[in-house]
Amino acid sequence: MRILSSILAGLLLGALLTACGGSEQPWLQGTWTLAHNPQQDSEDVLEFDGRDRVTIRTASGETLRGRYELSGDMLSLSIERDGREAEADFEVSSDRKRLTYHTGAYYLRAE
Repeated sequence: MRILSSILAGLLLGALLTACGGSEQPWLQGTWTLAHNPQQDSEDVLEFDGRDRVTIRTASGETLRGRYELSGDMLSLSIERDGREAEADFEVSSDRKRLTYHTGAYYLRAE
């Protein structure tokens, strides 16, 4: 019974990782830089890995870490800062080349 439970837990974990994106989103992995900044937002750099994790490097030199989730054309970031969780949502362009924040600022993948 214990072996069956371990197998089922492994299958469930694999299904959850696939559903959350992870390595299934190679176009998102890497560094994204702020390319258009109409509201003079912070000049942050976003770095996405293949394990649903994001690192934000702020213009002030701060490094923030969190998780991301991709659902259709929406990308949601959940970042922990000072013991609190902050959320940020971006719209993904249909060609997957632009991540747009609600202020109109957008990020492009660094070459």
